[in-house]
Amino acid sequence: MEKSGRDDPLGTKAPMSVALEPAMTNPATVFDSPNAVLQRAGLTRHEKMTILAEWESDARALRVAADESMTGSNVEGGTLLAAIEKAQRMLGGECGPDGVATRSG
Repeated sequence: MEKSGRDDPLGTKAPMSVALEPAMTNPATVFDSPNAVLQRAGLTRHEKMTILAEWESDARALRVAADESMTGSNVEGGTLLAAIEKAQRMLGGECGPDGVATRSG
């Protein structure tokens, strides 16, 4: 679900435009979950992969901070990272050694 403050449970409203720059630099401020990125109409596959890659980078940084006892629990970060990787695979990418999804095939 996109963080918009609007509710359209029947999906009858036209898709809202996503502010692409904030979505690509800090996805958590625009989307509630990695799955919300997948469901967002109007974004290309490349844009979705870029957003998810940025979110993955943020999640990995938070996990490192948690491992170094700089933040709270690492459980939430691990769960988020798993959701991001699942979303990347659903877009047809595979996570490479650096964690960034790449086109499969």
